[in-house]
Amino acid sequence: MGLAAGPIVLLAVMVILYVQSNYQQSFRAELQERGKAIGLILASRSRDLVLTNNLFALYTMAKETVAKNPDVPYVFIADPSGEILVHTFEGGFPEDLLRLGHVPVGMEYRTMILETEEGLIQHVAIPVLEGKLGVVHLGLSERRLFAVVGQGIWSIVSVAAVVLVIVWVWTLVAMIIGVRQALDFKNTWNAIWVCVVGLIMYWLVYIIFYFAYGLPKPAWS
Repeated sequence: MGLAAGPIVLLAVMVILYVQSNYQQSFRAELQERGKAIGLILASRSRDLVLTNNLFALYTMAKETVAKNPDVPYVFIADPSGEILVHTFEGGFPEDLLRLGHVPVGMEYRTMILETEEGLIQHVAIPVLEGKLGVVHLGLSERRLFAVVGQGIWSIVSVAAVVLVIVWVWTLVAMIIGVRQALDFKNTWNAIWVCVVGLIMYWLVYIIFYFAYGLPKPAWS
């Protein structure tokens, strides 16, 4: 039974590691592209509003962006000197975000991963008119990313568990049949009781030796 379950467990672990790594990379890249697209739209719409110093319209645009995109927890726009023009934070602007600064000249955008109390945030910064009018900043939460990865892992674990149960039941049935034939029992229940008593004795001996000598994990686990 242990020999049959071992490859299944190993395969499930390998698939889980593969899914976790590749899903995170692909979804993170998708999230970055989405942030870039949203940021470019904001930067384009911000030009005239910054030039005319229409801060109310600028703030409304930022708030609408957050409202329409559940994955976007915040948006803020800074002028070329780094002063915050508008932001969507309700409890005041976090001073830690001030250090994000400008986008280097020649770069279309800049991204970075921020660790926050609400989880990982992918921060995207897009210059407005090559940075001459300021920079648009927005964050994208990775909660959906980890939710999708977790859902995939849970599906794999569920399938592996079902397969393991089938393997264990099949092996147990084969063992009972083998015991009945070997001991020439007329009643299947006699064979079942022999297997149950054998398993109990196996575990009792294993537990005794485990606490006495620290044996490795048994083949039945």
